[in-house]
Formats: sequence, structure tokens, C-alpha cells
Amino acid sequence: MGYAIDSTSLPTATQTTGTGGSRYAGQYGRSGAAASSADTVSISSAAKEKLAALRASSSVSASSSSASSAASADGDTDATKSLWESRLGLTNGTTTLADGTRRVVSIEDGHLEVQEYLGSRLTRTITGDVAGSGFVLDAEIYDEDGRVSQVVHTEVSHLEEKTAVMKRNIQWMDGDTLTREMYESMSLTSETDPVPDLGGLLTSAMGEAATEDGPGLAAISPMSLDENILSYSASIQEYAGGVLRMDTSIERNSKYSNETNHSDHEVAGRPGKSTTELAHSTGLIVNTREYDASGQLIRTVNFEDDQKDSNAPEGGVLRQSLNVSWYSHGELVKQSSGSLTLKETKESKLDERPSLLDMLGVEQDDYAAATRGDEQGIMDAMGLDGALDVGRFNRAERRGIAKGKYNAAEKIADYGARDQPYSITWRNEIFADGEMVASQEDSESAVPNPFARGPGFRVGGGLTEDLQPPTLRRTSHTDTSYEDGRVRRQGTVTSREFVEEDEDGPDRLKTVTTGELTGDTERRSATRVLDGGLGAHDAEAHKAARSMGLEMDLALHDLYETLGPTV
Repeated sequence: MGYAIDSTSLPTATQTTGTGGSRYAGQYGRSGAAASSADTVSISSAAKEKLAALRASSSVSASSSSASSAASADGDTDATKSLWESRLGLTNGTTTLADGTRRVVSIEDGHLEVQEYLGSRLTRTITGDVAGSGFVLDAEIYDEDGRVSQVVHTEVSHLEEKTAVMKRNIQWMDGDTLTREMYESMSLTSETDPVPDLGGLLTSAMGEAATEDGPGLAAISPMSLDENILSYSASIQEYAGGVLRMDTSIERNSKYSNETNHSDHEVAGRPGKSTTELAHSTGLIVNTREYDASGQLIRTVNFEDDQKDSNAPEGGVLRQSLNVSWYSHGELVKQSSGSLTLKETKESKLDERPSLLDMLGVEQDDYAAATRGDEQGIMDAMGLDGALDVGRFNRAERRGIAKGKYNAAEKIADYGARDQPYSITWRNEIFADGEMVASQEDSESAVPNPFARGPGFRVGGGLTEDLQPPTLRRTSHTDTSYEDGRVRRQGTVTSREFVEEDEDGPDRLKTVTTGELTGDTERRSATRVLDGGLGAHDAEAHKAARSMGLEMDLALHDLYETLGPTV
């Protein structure tokens, strides 16, 4: 027996989860209040029977409604049968998949039933019904003992404004206990335009020229410029010992510009059935709440990543922010926050972000084969397994985290930023008995050197002595102590590099450092100009990057683990 939630009870994309509560708490007889020792998750026999009845009722209703709609639109039920074949490639009968799984498909009156076996063991059952312009799938995955280990409910629909939507609710079970659940929604909006006149290139590729009676070159062009907007949201709850331990929300909004060759042959240097990304704008927001075994809050994390880039040699920009709060016995003890901005140069590129095809898990030829602007065709290219693959929309991002492509601060702390302009600010605040008692703020940046130039010969100088750094660095460190909510003592040290030019000799890189100390009754300051770059005089030149990188590493590791279970 399964525990899938019927389609009428699926939350909308705008629903939110209460503090520490589960999105589906009401269906399992739990309160949506903050996590506590009583915040356990189990399914009673009565609840199972109720869910089974609801599911059966929903299935009958959906089947009846879809069959009726198909009959009124097409005059018979053959249209619903062809939907499963045309969109998911399913027909009645038995087939053996590449991994040895035996799949048995039955389609009757538009209702789909699939059983999959590995040897004699039933591994998965799937049912489906046509729903308006889309379809609904319910799947149960079984462990080696024949128990339900995972339930997947998927809804695919085609909305107006050239948008296709897929919604999924997934539950992981250990016997009768819910250990993990995820609700996710993904929408794809596509717009496409033919590539302008390609002249002889197109004529040569097509093997014939347009005639007076035939279409113009633009009309028959196999090339298109595509604009795709991909929006994704997910709510993930993880349980241990029946207690909510991690509550994570993910919001991802991305825009991709692609050039696609829909033909089978090369056109204007583009291989047949291929697509090339021209530009992207990706945005990621992750919010996490972590609880201890007794249900008390341990940590909250907010991480934002925004990147704009193109295939131009430079101009890309990455912006990140991270906010972390730590708690002890439910009381705030430390709060950290920071931001990073990093710019691309001709010599130093930004780390990649997953492409449209990476995020969808679709191959180039499948994407190019879809009718231009056919977002539904692109989604259908996922097939049955793709519609039920619960890790599909997060796998590429997880792979990027594993390769270190999201922790720019850590890379700067380890290797510097070379010629890339950047800025990082990081602040730690320490609390005792609900009041802030100390704070520490560090910042570092690099700005373009307006006088940077390559080697050259000058009287009094050498061929290499005239080299100047492409960027000039700055740092700042401030330590503050508080008493009764007021600043008691504060010390600040700032440093910046500058170039002292000399027409008769080599230019010199220097650092000016200023220190300032303030207290209840005193204020002192001093400034010194030192020979050499900032790194020779500030032992903590990368403290902001190091501090942000360490907290980022922990946050990304948790996100990597959260996105991990896929079966």
C-alpha cells in the first residue's frame, strides 16, 4: 500500500512551511508548530486506510474526468492512449530495459499501469492518468523486503504563456516511518526566434536556394535564438528518530539565451542537432533551519548566489551573500554575515554555473529536436524515468558544489584573485544573555590599477621593473567590545596599496596603513607608508575571504548532503 498524496492535496508553489513544521504535517496528524520532542512522524493503520481511500477516490475521479475530456475532444479514448506513447514512449506490452529491468505496461481507457521487475522481485509500480493538457503519475519504489521505501507523485501540465510545469511530492519511508519528504516545482517558459538571414551559408547547408514560390531564407532557417526561463522551488524536510532535524527551502530562477541548430547537418559552424549557450543569468537562494535531537534550533543559514555571464571575453559578475546564526539551547550565541562580488576578466573567468540542459538533464539532440519554442516537448524529452527521477533538477548543482565551483571566497583565500576585481566583507557578532558583547568585521578588495602597463624600456629602468600589478588591494579590520549595549572599545586598521611612479626609475608598489583606537576617554591614531605590497604588511590580508569561505564550506556541504538522496 502506498502513501502518495493525491493531487487535490498538493500544495501550491506559494505555500510556505511553518517554523520547524512539516509542509504535510496535517496529513500525518502532526502539529505545524515549531519542532519539539513531540514532533515525531509515523503513520497509523487508520491513517493508512484513510490515505488509501482518498487515493482510490482521487484516482477514480481523475480517470473518469480525463477519459471524459478525451472522449469529448476526440470522440474516443484512443487520444489518451496515444498521449502515453507520443509523450512518454509507452505502449502496451513487456520490454526489457538496459539495466535488466523488465517493464510491463498496460494502458486502458487512458489509464496507465506499469510494473517493473528485477528478476522476480517487484521494484516499482506506476499508475498514471491524463489530466487536462498534462498527466499525473504515482509511483511506489520497493526495497528488497518488498516494503515501500519511496513514494513519488508527479504532475505535468502545460500552461498558457508558453510555460510547462512539473510538480512533485516525494516521501522516503523506513517501514511505516517517514524519514524525509520533498515538494518541488519546476516551470519552463520558452520563446524562440529564427536566426536572421544566413545568406549563402544557409543555402549551402540546405542544398537548395529559396525560389520565388518557396519560403525566404529566414523562414526555412534551421537555426533559432532561444530564450528560456527556468524557475524551480523545493521544500525539503529531514527526520531522525521521528524528529525534524533539517528544514531546507530552495529557490532558483535562471534565464538562458541559446543558439540552436535544429537540422541534422552543420549550419554556420554549428553542428547538427546542437545548441550553444550565449548568455545566462542564474539566481539561487537557499534557507536552512537545523535542529538538535530534542527539537531545539541549532543553526539557520541563508545563502544567495547570483551570476550573470556570457560567451563574451569579459564582463561576467558573481555576487554572493551568506548569513549564519548559531544557537545554544535555543538562545542566539553567534551571528555571522557577509557578501562577495567578483568580476570576470579576459584572463580569469568565473566558475561555471549549470546550463539549461544540465538543470533539465536533457541531451543536446533531444533539446534541438523539440519544436522551436516547444517547452512541453523539451520536458517530454525526459521520458517516464525523468518524470519520476527525484534528483534530476538538483544533480548538476550538486556536482558543481562537489567541484568547488560555488565557494569563491575559499579560492581567493587560498590562491588570491589574480587580476580579478573583487570585494569581500565578513562580520561576526558574539552574544551573551541575549546581548551583543563583541563584534569583528573584516573586509578586503582589489580594484583595477589605472596605471597598469606591460614591460617596456625606459631610461633608468629595466625591461621588467616597469611591470605594475593589474589590481590594487585594500583591507580593513575592526574589533569592537560592548557593554550594556554600548561600544566600550574599538580598534580599526586599514591598509591600501598604491603605485609611486618614477619617470627616471622603476615604479614602486607601496602600502599606506592607518590604525585607530577609541575607548571611553581616549582616541589614538597613526599612519605609516611602507615599501612593498599589502601582503607583506598585513598578516590577515585574506581574513575576510577565509572566514566567509569556512562558513560557506559548511553551508554548501549541508546543501550537498540534503540534495543527495535520489533513490
